[in-house]
Amino acid sequence: MGEKYLSVNQDGSFGFKDDAINDILDSDIVISDEIYNQFFAEQSQGKQFKVKNSSGATFEEIFEEYMPDPIEREPSDVEILQQQNAQLLLQSAQQAQMINDLQTQNAAIMLQMAQMGGAS
Repeated sequence: MGEKYLSVNQDGSFGFKDDAINDILDSDIVISDEIYNQFFAEQSQGKQFKVKNSSGATFEEIFEEYMPDPIEREPSDVEILQQQNAQLLLQSAQQAQMINDLQTQNAAIMLQMAQMGGAS
């Protein structure tokens, strides 16, 4: 393999090139095998990087770790059904509580009526 290059695009995205297999542009920057290998070692651990300073001399001077913004997405059909099911379960529990309360009130009224009928 040949010499490694860092190629940074206008939008800040970047990639690596090898002069043995890629066309090298004047804007591409030579990097050491050590920096190249460290990038992929760090990336394999789940880290993500952006170019901080393409003219830096060390890995830390060139790259900066960052956390990308989470991707917002619409809920799936399954998630929508799960939410609707949870709402229905909550409504059902609330209705059951209301029925229980009404039955308790009804029993109290019937008890009062029985006591009033027995007192006369």
